[in-house]
Amino acid sequence: MYYDCHSHLDDENRYGGWSPEELLWKMDSAGVGRAVISSVKGLSAGNPDDLARGNEAVSKVVQHYPDRFEGGVCVNPKLPEASLREIKNYVVQGPFVLVGEMCQYIQGWDAKEPGLGAIIELAQAHNVPILIHSSTETHAVEILDLCTAYPGARFIMAHMGGMNYLHENIPRLIANRRNNLWIDISGACAFFTFYLERLIENLGTDRIVFGVDMPLIEPAPLVTRIENLRLSRQEKDRIAAGNLADLVTGKKG
Repeated sequence: MYYDCHSHLDDENRYGGWSPEELLWKMDSAGVGRAVISSVKGLSAGNPDDLARGNEAVSKVVQHYPDRFEGGVCVNPKLPEASLREIKNYVVQGPFVLVGEMCQYIQGWDAKEPGLGAIIELAQAHNVPILIHSSTETHAVEILDLCTAYPGARFIMAHMGGMNYLHENIPRLIANRRNNLWIDISGACAFFTFYLERLIENLGTDRIVFGVDMPLIEPAPLVTRIENLRLSRQEKDRIAAGNLADLVTGKKG
């Protein structure tokens, strides 16, 4: 079974308005059993009300399909009080298993944003992994720096460091290993040869987690990419589902 750490509920109709049922159809066709989803509305929210509406929409989907979907709570460091409230509502007191996806370029923040630290500290206190977008050299460097600044927190870097910057960021990730960082393959590994193999050779299979980024990305090519790796079945299964299951078990427990 494949377990997706990174997809979205398109509750803002930004990417064609995929319904949860359409997501499930894509998942079933590719062999993806479960997916952690966050809200497109919540991801782009510029005010507390939209942030709350987005997380509420995901919560309803999770309640309707508890065996297939889990929640990632949307937060925005520029809305620190609302973000902490959402984490408490949906993670501390609720079933959500992840903070994020957090997205710098959509939400307009960087690692110096004053509200970021409190979000990380609350996630760390409740043993919840934090998924952060990456698509540039700056993003990768900032996430590595956050790993150093918050060694007790657990971070997931989306997109293997960014599809257009893999030639720079894959060597950077290899040279700057962090014990509290996992790499999400969403999107990137389907289109570029050998970058994923280099990461695995240097960081090991236990540092890689399966992600798709639906509805932007089709799940089937990513599943095929993993299945075609020159790895044992046990190693493939770690990437497919085991590593993410271990990451969220702390919160579930």
